[in-house]
Amino acid sequence: MPKEHLFTHNRAKCIIEGASRASFTLYRHGRHNSDAPCGVNFGSPLKRKYKPEYASRKKYDYDAARTFLRLSHEELIKVADTMGEKLNGAHGPVKVLIPLGGWSSVDKRGSYFYDGEADTVFVTQLKKHLRRNIEVREVDADLESSEFAKAVVETFDEIMQA
Repeated sequence: MPKEHLFTHNRAKCIIEGASRASFTLYRHGRHNSDAPCGVNFGSPLKRKYKPEYASRKKYDYDAARTFLRLSHEELIKVADTMGEKLNGAHGPVKVLIPLGGWSSVDKRGSYFYDGEADTVFVTQLKKHLRRNIEVREVDADLESSEFAKAVVETFDEIMQA
């Protein structure tokens, strides 16, 4: 399974850059799915596309070509709505896992880039938008931890057994 179908970083990029690349074809084909918000709380626009309001945001220089910018609350709501819409269109069973300790290697709990309050904006909006039969599980671990990996495997096993 392509990484994009479990981890969702390209969805945020679509919102912040104004693109609409996220087709989410896996969901429409009735496949079993577990999903997690990998990096949906930041975008990485090209420097030539920077807007003046980006100057005040938290930034993380990932490498020479990319700088990650934390999304605003309004952008997080758009990402949550888009993700919810796509998940609601799934024909197969879906469960969403939320790693409370951070959604990428650069925003783990305790780091400069981590913002649990902003992440909660996304989670709250996503829960409002999802069908009742799509379960959202919060896991007290970061996305890259063995605890979260175990939760993903257990959840996927549950889906496959159903």
